[in-house]
Amino acid sequence: MHNHGPGSGEIDLAKRDLDALRAQLDRIDDRLLEDVRARIEVCMSIAHLKRRYSIPVMQPHASVWSTSTRTGSPSTTISHPIFSMSSTIS
Repeated sequence: MHNHGPGSGEIDLAKRDLDALRAQLDRIDDRLLEDVRARIEVCMSIAHLKRRYSIPVMQPHASVWSTSTRTGSPSTTISHPIFSMSSTIS
């Protein structure tokens, strides 16, 4: 009876590759978490300013999320009042 599965050397290589990919995912996760933390800090600063100057939390004319208006690049936009979604593709 012949074993057609990978040999121990191949398994070691696969394990090493998987470990490297998992480490890469960990680094990406760390960057994502840092970006989320930074975004929350900015949101808190906005909330403090709105409270200080009695600016309504919800502003129907303000865009909830629109990268394109700030950077000039295409993006998915979610805007008030109904959170309708539109995509711009170039």
